[in-house]
Amino acid sequence: MKGHLLKNMENINRCFRCFKSGWLHESAADNRSKEFFSSVKNGAISFKPHSLIRICIAAASIIFIITTGAFSGIDTKTLFEQATEAYKSGNYGSSEMLFKKIADAADSEYRDRALYYHALSIYNQKKYKSALYEFNSFINDSRTVTLSNEARFWTGECYYRMKENLKAIEEYKRFISLTMEGPMVGDAHDRIGRIYSNLKRYEEAVIEWESALKKSSDKNRNAKRVVRIGGALYSSQKYEEAIERLNPILTSGADQEIVARARMILGGIYQKKGDHKKALVLLNSIPYSLLKRKTYQDAQYLKARSFIELGNQSSAKIHLDLYLQAGESGKYYYDAMYDLGMILSDGPEKDRGITLLENVYKSAKSQELRVKSSRRLSEIFLEKDPDRAIPYLEESINSDDPEKNKETLLFIGKSYIKVKKYKEAIRTLDRFIDKYPYDKNIDEVNFLRARVYLETGDVDRAMRLFEGIEKQNPFSSYVGEANFFLASMHYKRGNVKKAISLLNQYLGQPKIENRYGACVLLVRSYVQDGELQQAEKILNIIIKNFMKEKDADSPIYDYSMALQKAGRSPERYFNLLFNRFSESASTMKLCLMMGNENFQKKNYKKAEEYYLRYLNGLEKKDYETAFRNRLHCLYYMEKYGDVTGIIEREKPSGTGDRYSREILSLLVRSYYALKNYEKIYKTINNEDMKNLPYDDIFIYADSSLKMGDLASANDAARFISGKSGSYARLMCLIGSYHLKNNDYDEAEKTYKNVITEMPQIESSDLARIGLAELYYKKKRYRDALEKLDEIKAAGSMNNKTAITINCYFKTGDGKRASAMARNGLAQVLKSGFAKSVLKNCMRYFYKEKNPGEFSFYSKNLSMFKGQEPFINHLSGKMYFEMQMYQRSYAFFNQQSGMSNRLKKDSIYYLSRIALFHYKNLKEAESLLEKLDQITEPKDDQKLKIKLNLSIINKEMNRKEDSARYLKDVLKSNDRGNIRSQAENLYEAFGFQ
Repeated sequence: MKGHLLKNMENINRCFRCFKSGWLHESAADNRSKEFFSSVKNGAISFKPHSLIRICIAAASIIFIITTGAFSGIDTKTLFEQATEAYKSGNYGSSEMLFKKIADAADSEYRDRALYYHALSIYNQKKYKSALYEFNSFINDSRTVTLSNEARFWTGECYYRMKENLKAIEEYKRFISLTMEGPMVGDAHDRIGRIYSNLKRYEEAVIEWESALKKSSDKNRNAKRVVRIGGALYSSQKYEEAIERLNPILTSGADQEIVARARMILGGIYQKKGDHKKALVLLNSIPYSLLKRKTYQDAQYLKARSFIELGNQSSAKIHLDLYLQAGESGKYYYDAMYDLGMILSDGPEKDRGITLLENVYKSAKSQELRVKSSRRLSEIFLEKDPDRAIPYLEESINSDDPEKNKETLLFIGKSYIKVKKYKEAIRTLDRFIDKYPYDKNIDEVNFLRARVYLETGDVDRAMRLFEGIEKQNPFSSYVGEANFFLASMHYKRGNVKKAISLLNQYLGQPKIENRYGACVLLVRSYVQDGELQQAEKILNIIIKNFMKEKDADSPIYDYSMALQKAGRSPERYFNLLFNRFSESASTMKLCLMMGNENFQKKNYKKAEEYYLRYLNGLEKKDYETAFRNRLHCLYYMEKYGDVTGIIEREKPSGTGDRYSREILSLLVRSYYALKNYEKIYKTINNEDMKNLPYDDIFIYADSSLKMGDLASANDAARFISGKSGSYARLMCLIGSYHLKNNDYDEAEKTYKNVITEMPQIESSDLARIGLAELYYKKKRYRDALEKLDEIKAAGSMNNKTAITINCYFKTGDGKRASAMARNGLAQVLKSGFAKSVLKNCMRYFYKEKNPGEFSFYSKNLSMFKGQEPFINHLSGKMYFEMQMYQRSYAFFNQQSGMSNRLKKDSIYYLSRIALFHYKNLKEAESLLEKLDQITEPKDDQKLKIKLNLSIINKEMNRKEDSARYLKDVLKSNDRGNIRSQAENLYEAFGFQ
């Protein structure tokens, strides 16, 4: 039950919505429905809120009756009224069932009307086949003559809706013969007229509409019929009759839409008669609001056509755009697209015009439109893009003009030759000969055929055709041009002397088409014949007159190469190519040649310039070679950042493994030179290492170690031969990695393996250096010296000297160490231990209080980045102890401004210099208070600070503060010298 109620409420709501929206039945002749709903729409019948409620209740009752079958207690009249209400409200599904129930219930006065409206309900649901069956059944069974006659009209409507026009006409005419009068008779005539009009039987259509006029007194409907009659007369080209019928409508006071339709038809008529100004007056009178409707949108196109004829292209463009925006539903859609394309193709919006014309060519159903579009498109493309023009030319052959078709066929042949489609060219030219064998242009066609055979390599046939032109017509204008092509064929066959003779003969004629081509061919012929002087004369003619011609650089390049081969300077012509043809293929070949020559001579700067110019040009044949060689040039010039930047940006991918390996190798080595170890670590993988040189694998392993990845370094070692120097260097690096991480056992094991497995001096000495450094770190200085004595390789001498000096310093033989450092300083500075040696020398001469030697080594150490703290601090201490306070103050003051672990010590010394040397108590106090704030409580220096602050405050007669500082020291747990000093000062200052 609940389901029934929900469904019923839904139906009630639908009924209410249909009524509220003022929905009108659109059938041409359902007068009863129309009269009812027109009354509602026009306000003749009004419904108050309580009336709406009654309608909804009635609808609910209908649904309840239908769904439950509850007829008992409801009389037929009431049920008929409820069915009628459902029908009027547009609820045809419900009305269909109710009317059927009434018709089946009993033989009552409502039976015929119920059956009639039952069929109409089905019709209004657009179930025309079922409706037709019901109407025919009703006609056969009806006892009401007027209703059965009306049913005839509806059978005609059913056939009309089912597009069975002849049956529809038959039924409408039968209805008219039976009824003779009434509004539906006019509707029947209207419908027959519409069918005849659709079938382009305009005269018959006019007869029907005229009949409808005679049988109707409805002013607006009759005005519509007159407009239809005018339209039919216009379509049948009876313009004067159409004008005579339509003009009265303009002043008839008929509905705005009817008048607008009349104006549109009249505008079209005057347009056909060539009176475009009058056409525009009529068309412009149509309200803009109506132009947006489908019925009137064609007026925009008609206006555009008149503007085109009057030469007002800008106004035409506006109306064509508006018309096309409405979409393809317009009658003149593709006509408008063609007209707009024609307008735009001659102006700044040429590309859009081409697109529109191509759309017409591809999609329009009208052959005439397609031909016209193809002609215009072929005109556009012939000069700049003949290949694109050819399909349109082929389409334009379908013209009805035979002479035009012949010209088009010849031009298509020429166009195919121009775009090098020789197979199609021969087919087109042969077609011309077949169709027009005796045409006056036959020698031109044979000339063109000969050219095609020449281009396709059929030289014998081409020569026969060229020679045959003069035989067939000695006065033909193509004889001279034939000689040019004959010369080119002799040149190709190696008969350059014959070619030279024909070319000189050809160039001696006043009017020739291929003067430039003949000059180029003559230069090449003279070059091939070894006549460079004659070639130069013709080349100068090219330089003077034809430098703007396509490929004018080619003969200049050929001649310059011939000069170079003959041992003569081609510099003038090289400069000409570089200056006048900077982007040409010849110049690019020259750039590559010059780049290679300079690269071989190791003139990398110049080579790189030529390679860059080549790479920026259009020639790509040897792109990989130029790209790779340019990177090599930049690498050899130590422009490592440029190398990495170019490779990262362009991501080159070559056609060969060798090319890819070289690029990767240059990238890795450049990163290494830039110390960008992380990039190397992320760039190389195991697949790469299979093909990389040992040096690059070593670089990767070193980078892995610097990134803290020992495992990857060990993996890399597997790809290097165990007997190579690269392997020894790598294992020594791995040993150094262990040493740096204080893994002395692994380091010693690695170094000893290298010495054992690689007895070569260079390899084993690398390991001995590593062992010496290891022993030095472990303070086994004698073992280190013993291992250093075994080193013989020259490449290890610098490190040997440096470590030996350090060992002598550590064993207390400073005098020997310092002397060795002085004598071997050049070796020390080239070693990997230079900083430690220089520091040991400074420490030694600090103890010796030798400022001269101390300063000498400090200057050398200052060349290394980050050594300033050590130099400043030790210098300040030495000069302080030597009572050279001014110099000491300068070093400590510089040191105090740096953030490092020696900063506190420097401030402390500065305070002492201020206190005891400069007697500047305020500065000393300020420095010590600053130091007191940054010093840790357990730091002995803090106690020293407090002692000095106590002394300063006693000097400044601040006894309480002086005593306070001493008491802080005495409270500490210190039992050493500082406490004793505090006790002595406390007694001396009289604080007991």
